[in-house]
Amino acid sequence: MIKKLSLLFALMLSTLMASAYDAQVDGIYYTFITNAKLAEVTSGNTKYTGNVTVPGSFTYNGVTYSVMSIGSSAFRDCSSLTSVTIPNSVTSIGNSAFYSCKGLTSVTIGNSVTSIGAAAFSGCSGLTSVTIPNNVTSIGSSAFSNCSGLASITIPNSVTSIGDFAFSYCSGLASVIIPNSVTSIGVQAFCGCSGLTQVTLNSNAITSKSYSSSSTLGNIFGSQVNEYVLGDDVTSIGSYAFYGRSGLTSVTIGNSVTSIGKYAFNGCTNLTTISIGSNIQSIGERAFANIDKLNKFTCYAGAVPTADRTTFENSYINYVDLYVPSASVNEYNSKSPWREFGTINALSELSQCATPTIEYVDGKLSFSCETEGVKYVYNFSTPSESDEDGKGINMPNKLQVSVYAKKDGYENSDEATLEINISGGASGLRGDVNNDGQVSMPDAMFIVNKILNGKFPDE
Repeated sequence: MIKKLSLLFALMLSTLMASAYDAQVDGIYYTFITNAKLAEVTSGNTKYTGNVTVPGSFTYNGVTYSVMSIGSSAFRDCSSLTSVTIPNSVTSIGNSAFYSCKGLTSVTIGNSVTSIGAAAFSGCSGLTSVTIPNNVTSIGSSAFSNCSGLASITIPNSVTSIGDFAFSYCSGLASVIIPNSVTSIGVQAFCGCSGLTQVTLNSNAITSKSYSSSSTLGNIFGSQVNEYVLGDDVTSIGSYAFYGRSGLTSVTIGNSVTSIGKYAFNGCTNLTTISIGSNIQSIGERAFANIDKLNKFTCYAGAVPTADRTTFENSYINYVDLYVPSASVNEYNSKSPWREFGTINALSELSQCATPTIEYVDGKLSFSCETEGVKYVYNFSTPSESDEDGKGINMPNKLQVSVYAKKDGYENSDEATLEINISGGASGLRGDVNNDGQVSMPDAMFIVNKILNGKFPDE
């Protein structure tokens, strides 16, 4: 059956290709697949210059064709190309499609594109920013390598894989956010990005595979990165994840993390302080080994985490101060390897975050807190007003906002509440939120956004 299907596919492909031919239309070269009425942009025998807008469709010899792809090497080495617009009909950008287009300063990629091929924009040193559309699922190997002018890159949540060397030697990049959808990051994907100092990671990015010595985060992002920000969804740190990160000087692991894999921070020779949140349960072998400058280790877990006898090997923890919850000092003192720390000290009682304040001014809601660096957890509710038979629900008079502040290493704040009058206080007209004397669409938008999304329009 498989052989029959393969033969059928081969016959179909040969039929289509038999009807393919090349031609130039309005200065752009295409390969036409006449049976399917599709066209692919190709290099032809000339170099593209200036501003190029690829059409979504066009008519040639009485047939209307849809442009389906930018072919491999279609614009390669077109150094005088300055901008290109790729239409929504295109679904793929081929390998080396814009390779070494050094004069290219602007590229607009249509939302229909799902894949960007290997070395597609490699060497486009004039590009300063690129927005990858929301339908792209894969970024090929070296796709944006050596784009030295690239200062910002937006990677959407649709992307699941970033290829080897994908953004290597983009020296202008200062920070990058890896979205939650990414489950695979290739070797040295961001190596040589000399300006890159901060990387925001999600759970998939650091736990989707057990890192080998050739694919640690160090090899992926380069040795110059000294700050990794872990997303709130991170519950475990994979084996070898931060292996040999000599640029790290301190590490704070949040309360969401429950496990740390083997060799995770092994060889981070310049680490001096480490703090682990209250929900850590297990730490793997040699996870914090060979850290010879370590002088302070804080663990907020009340229950002593399980750890291998080699977890702190060659980190001279007999000279390191360990800080743990006061009620757990004796338990840490009784279990290996924790009891081998030089001193085990009781943490002072956790400070509580200050109660936040809520301000509602000119249709805008804002929170503030005297404790710096907090995150706000808020909720919105409305009173239930219905007729006796329950069939008619009246528009609510008030919206209640509640919020509390939280921060790692602190107790959550007390809850603050505020009631917002949405009945039209000035005009006296119920539902007139903006006080313009009428109940209209802006009022409805306001209330729906607040009740369903917790947001004001245009926030």
